[in-house]
Amino acid sequence: MKILITTYKIQDLGGIINYNETLAKGFKDLGHEVDAMVLKNKGKTGPGRVKDESAHAHNGWEWGTGLNCWMHQKSGWEGLDELNYSEDISAWKRLVKNYDLIVHSISVPTATKQTVDDSAWIEVYDHLTPQICVIHDGNMPKLYPHLHFMKEKLMGLACVHDAAFNSCSVLDIPRRLIANPHNLTSNEIYPPWERTNSVVSVQTFKRCKRADKFVRMVPHLYDGNSAILCGTGIEYHYMVSKEKVKMDYLEKDGSRIWENAVESGMDYRGVVNSGNRDRIFSQSKLFVDFSYSKSHNSHGSVFNRTMIEAMIQGCVPVMSDLTMQDNSLFKEGVNYISIPFDADPKDHAKLVDEAMRDEERLYLIQENNIRTVERFERSIIAQEIIELGFGQLKTTIGKPTKEFIANAERKLSHFIGA
Repeated sequence: MKILITTYKIQDLGGIINYNETLAKGFKDLGHEVDAMVLKNKGKTGPGRVKDESAHAHNGWEWGTGLNCWMHQKSGWEGLDELNYSEDISAWKRLVKNYDLIVHSISVPTATKQTVDDSAWIEVYDHLTPQICVIHDGNMPKLYPHLHFMKEKLMGLACVHDAAFNSCSVLDIPRRLIANPHNLTSNEIYPPWERTNSVVSVQTFKRCKRADKFVRMVPHLYDGNSAILCGTGIEYHYMVSKEKVKMDYLEKDGSRIWENAVESGMDYRGVVNSGNRDRIFSQSKLFVDFSYSKSHNSHGSVFNRTMIEAMIQGCVPVMSDLTMQDNSLFKEGVNYISIPFDADPKDHAKLVDEAMRDEERLYLIQENNIRTVERFERSIIAQEIIELGFGQLKTTIGKPTKEFIANAERKLSHFIGA
């Protein structure tokens, strides 16, 4: 079977880079052919800019064997095919006839300055090849309710976590919670007593990721416990900027939380590729995630793919209670350690320090997670995606409200004109 993965051109793809790459590997494990393409409304159609990034692996670049191109969490892909649907929609409609399934990794474009009066994307879905959309967040009702108007064209929605699944309850489109695919490792999992006393955070620096809570915690960690932070994004620049630092990222005494953390020994690694990320996780005791968005989490838990990447390497997740509230897949004390979102930085540090010392508890959670992560193996997830695309999975169908439909119509007017 031939499968095409599409992604609309956006900034800060973050985990979508890993999603597309790992899903492609899963499809290939099952014996299928896979291509990928970036959809855009400006520029030329054809192969994207090709550049050998092998010299920049230390800056986060890596060669992806799933999509056969260079990829980077911040910068995207090098050499991936691109198609301008505004100018070449006929070429798109000819192309999709060559595939058995289309997976839209970003479901629809969002309303931005670049998409004003851009209605051409609607025709992207106007073909007979089975297609599904992936939902990565809980923002559909607010940011892209116009997905509602594609319902007759889609076989289903693959929702990667509880918030994504529940937020789509106002769409009468078949949906299924199908979590992110992952590369499982055959490497030895080191027990806690053979690991460094390190706590790690790996993320794209968006406001909802709450990286500042990790940074504020670092100066209060006990001596001998270290902190490693990886990633970048808009909030990183607000933290480190001399001129544009946000007030949120200053302490009451006017000091900068970033400088305080660095002076206390925080090891900032920037963007890391998957190999370096896995090495960090395999050597560290704890992974901490304070992610929380009032809009996202109002629909349920938003567990990031980095949580599972840490679990695979035996690094025990420490998750905020708000992050994991109403989650359907993981159990507190069995798969992760809970930490209060609203506790002050000193209490966060104290709880992390206590978790570091309780190696027996860490070992038990490690053992539990070795079994838990098996359900996220890439070929298992890829097979579920295929079955969703061909109507072979049990799904749930929501019911639109009048309020939601009105919001969808307002959002669509951004693209088609009032």
